[in-house]
Amino acid sequence: MAFDSATVVSELRHLLIGQYEREGQRRGTRTVDAFTTVVGCPKTNEEFIAVSGVGVEWTKEDTWQQVKRVLEAPRSDSPEANAARYLLYLQKMWVTPGSVDEREWRQQRAAEVLGLDWDSNKFRFRDDRTVKFASDIVDRALIALQDALLTATQSAAARASAAASLHAEHSIVASGWTEDVEAELVRRLARLPLHYPAHLTTSILAPMLNPHIRVPADDPDPDAVPTLPPLWRDESEDTSELLRAAGARAYVVGEPGTGKSTLLRSITLTQMKELPGAVGVFVPLIDLAEELPERTLPLPELLGVLIDLSARLYAPVDAEARKQVLRRLEADDSTVLCLDGLDEVPEGALADRVRRAIEALADVPGAVVVSSRPGPRVSVPAGWDTVTMQSVRSESAKQLLELWFESADDPRKARALAILESDVASDISGSPLLLGFVAYAASFDREFDSLSDLYEQYIALTLERIWKTAGLHEPSDVVIENLMHLARLLAWRMAYGDDDQKDASRWRESETLSQILRTVERPDREDLARIVQAEGLFTMAVAAALRLHTSYRWVHRTVQEHLVAMYMQEREGGDPSTMVERLLGLLASGDDWRVVATHLFTRMTSDAQLALIRRLIDAQDDPRYITGEPDKLLEGLAEHFQDEAALAMLAEDARQRGAWPAWFYVDPDGARTALLAAADTEAPIDVIGADAPQTSQHFDVDYLRDLISRLIKRPKQHYGALLEACMALESREPLAGVFAFFDVIAAGPPGLARHPWPKDLLEGMDLATVAQRISEHPDRAVRWRLLHFFMFCLHGMASLFLVPDGPLDPVDFDLVQIVEKKIIGSAHRLGNTMRGAIAGDYGDVIAYVAAKGLTADAVREVVEHPWGIVGAWEHVLINGGNAGGTALIRDEPHSAVEVMAAYDSGWRSDPERMRQLYRAFAESMLRPDTVDTATFTELYRKVLCDPDRSEFDYVNARVAIEAIEKTLDAVIRIRGYVDIAEEILRQEPEAWAGSDGRIPVLEAYLSDRYRQREDDWGDEEYEQHWHEVSQVFYDVTNWGARAGLPLMPLFVTHFMEAPTTRELTLGSLNRDVLSIPRNLSWLDHTMMLFYRYFWRENRSKYLAPLLTEGTGTDGPA
Repeated sequence: MAFDSATVVSELRHLLIGQYEREGQRRGTRTVDAFTTVVGCPKTNEEFIAVSGVGVEWTKEDTWQQVKRVLEAPRSDSPEANAARYLLYLQKMWVTPGSVDEREWRQQRAAEVLGLDWDSNKFRFRDDRTVKFASDIVDRALIALQDALLTATQSAAARASAAASLHAEHSIVASGWTEDVEAELVRRLARLPLHYPAHLTTSILAPMLNPHIRVPADDPDPDAVPTLPPLWRDESEDTSELLRAAGARAYVVGEPGTGKSTLLRSITLTQMKELPGAVGVFVPLIDLAEELPERTLPLPELLGVLIDLSARLYAPVDAEARKQVLRRLEADDSTVLCLDGLDEVPEGALADRVRRAIEALADVPGAVVVSSRPGPRVSVPAGWDTVTMQSVRSESAKQLLELWFESADDPRKARALAILESDVASDISGSPLLLGFVAYAASFDREFDSLSDLYEQYIALTLERIWKTAGLHEPSDVVIENLMHLARLLAWRMAYGDDDQKDASRWRESETLSQILRTVERPDREDLARIVQAEGLFTMAVAAALRLHTSYRWVHRTVQEHLVAMYMQEREGGDPSTMVERLLGLLASGDDWRVVATHLFTRMTSDAQLALIRRLIDAQDDPRYITGEPDKLLEGLAEHFQDEAALAMLAEDARQRGAWPAWFYVDPDGARTALLAAADTEAPIDVIGADAPQTSQHFDVDYLRDLISRLIKRPKQHYGALLEACMALESREPLAGVFAFFDVIAAGPPGLARHPWPKDLLEGMDLATVAQRISEHPDRAVRWRLLHFFMFCLHGMASLFLVPDGPLDPVDFDLVQIVEKKIIGSAHRLGNTMRGAIAGDYGDVIAYVAAKGLTADAVREVVEHPWGIVGAWEHVLINGGNAGGTALIRDEPHSAVEVMAAYDSGWRSDPERMRQLYRAFAESMLRPDTVDTATFTELYRKVLCDPDRSEFDYVNARVAIEAIEKTLDAVIRIRGYVDIAEEILRQEPEAWAGSDGRIPVLEAYLSDRYRQREDDWGDEEYEQHWHEVSQVFYDVTNWGARAGLPLMPLFVTHFMEAPTTRELTLGSLNRDVLSIPRNLSWLDHTMMLFYRYFWRENRSKYLAPLLTEGTGTDGPA
């Protein structure tokens, strides 16, 4: 709904111009009481009352608050809205150099936002022209925001109204989609792509997929978007059910061809089948992007766009049905919105529209599921869950190929199954898409010897089918090759733009076909033109009716990407160096070109392959490339290496980086020998590739046992490799891996085992035998940690195996509950266990851990054990409490300053030394003058720069350095930190190099400097403040850069929000500061947060000279 009366706009203008003209407070947001208008806004109020249902109590103040709320919303980002925010004092004031009058400064900013020339000599304060200028801007803003204003006013009432209507008209709405729309929707979603046989459907294929769901580690705000139902760690028996749950919000992320779209289609079908009347929506996001306007749509309008798009994809929807479906989407939690292919939306305006739409859809009561490839452009919003699509299991791959051919005696079935044992099996067997290609090629007796050749066969067969379906003669090889040439050319233009400028959103079939046909002279040109124009290139009318297509128009985006790779080969001809440069240029653009690179690589000459490998190795630390992308591409290309020089080059790079999976890819024999040798050294080993599909065959049972026996001698250094090796052993020999990991736990690595074991390893595991083995261990200090592993990693229900029903000791079970700070079972039994733990009956570690959760009274009554005293001191210092009259206080042989000056890291294993240190902390907290700043700062430095940052050791009582840091932070909050921060900045930064930039005192100090301001500040004071904090930013970041410390992240992100600090900071950047990756990452993040469009256009201008040559400044001008 839009304003339909000039009177309304006029009234709102008067209302807001009254806000602009009113004299009074010079800064900040003013309330409606701070200004008056001549006529008020009665007509506007009447319209708001009419659409909102709030009643006649609506007033001018309500209208102003509604306008203010819409203008302040992040989605109101039009130039008009930004200009109005400046004029109406809704935007904070940052005065530019020159210290102008606030009103004139606001007028100038508004003009700049709108792209208007501002002449301060022409527009003077209180001049009639300035009022007219402001009136025109407000008028433009209201026109731009009028729909959003009305929608915001009616949204709450509309939600309630929809819910009421849902109950009142249940018999009408319960049908969901109309029968014809639902029937067409079900028909299309149930049908797999055209090359699949008719008896294979989405419902048959979906159970073969391998989705793994993960819940965010941190519980979201209870008032935020609802999350998936609670899961036990990261596995679920029914992912589909969880994704369809009311309020579910999830991103389905997976590599190409792993079944993301099939899973979403299955979710939609299942919901409508199991809940008759439920509204299911499945739309490709590339299609939705082209329907969305530039402005952000309110939720009702956005849902209307989804309904209209669905009507075009499936079947027409009349006005009444559209209204009912909209009500259900707004109010019914059984609805499911599946949005497919976020990564296929070109970056830029279209992607921004889609992201804003997904953000708005978070307000619907039903489920919202989005699919995408992984990549740097895909950012899962806070509170959303992630489903990772993994490679299908081997039994599912075989099942798919067997189901393809209905007859058990079909000889083509044997040919297709033989592929799983061939050299290309590792490329294909985990992808349901490629398995379908294999079966399709086998159906026509086609053979292939590489992944690239498989795509070529599929494309050729598809073109042949289309040609015949169009009623043309039997196609010759020349005709097929001509069609292939057209396909490659169009694929390139749709993916990249023209030859010199990327503009993915510009090129579409309708705009490029005529150009292509005019420039291509081939035999059968008339037939080519007809087939291309009539069928939309490779989309037959039959295919369009059977499935939903993306803008790529092939069965899958990877087909389009293969064609792009073949076009590049065709275009570059015999010049491998040009091809390498072109490919590297594409990778640096930030889009996902890994599939293109992989397919092109197999067609390159050996010289070009070597050149590309060499360049990718060099690019691993190049800031022009998104972090990790060259590494991922190298790993993907490794399996295609044939040249010995290429293998040796990558093997040497993998050796230098300790990248064991990559090494196993290219030189398994050398990697096996080297890994065993490395296991006998102190150098940490983490990921080894023992469970990766491409390398797992190199880890047999005997080799794994030998490797584990070496790694276990240094469990602290090799914990990641031990975990992976034990899991791999378990997959080959049931319970062998579990019991091997028992030995790892007994060897005493720091921390507790918390990594959950994969679901496929837990299926059918004999937990009774595992519990029996735990009960037989003679050492309680080991036994309770084994039980912890049983409960938290194997998901064993320990309560089922406790005495008298099982072999497990209830005390061990209670110890796990105490360590995890949970209360389960008998309070009397837990109380007795707690007393024994504090007294040290079960060891020093438990005494320390148990005492960290005591109340002050409990400290006074029960703490006696030396390590219990240390744990109790931590609790008192962090949480407060009276330590007087307890074992925590005794006659001290040394003063607080002497104790703190003498501290070193070895004290962390000595309970008496730690008690003295914590006692000194308490004294410095209560009487800060007892410890001088230099001594306190030096202690702080020793703690922050301690190189041993391993987690708490549950074998030998030893305070983790993080625990001392946490205690120190509590002390400093009381003692004060300004003098410590200033002392730090007076020292040489090299002394703090061990902190890696983590200096919480500096972070708090800088935050306070940024927020420092007084109520009576005027323009000059604010201007001076922004200059001062900009100088602090320059001084601190350059101080840190001298020692390679990344200190930009210590500043609040809002630091760059003020235009003055932004301008001064960007003008003072230098190479030394930006050469630190975390500094560059922070700058990119903050600039994209507050000045996205400016930064996209100007990043290269500011950073390119600094990243290529040394440039320095003397600080902010």
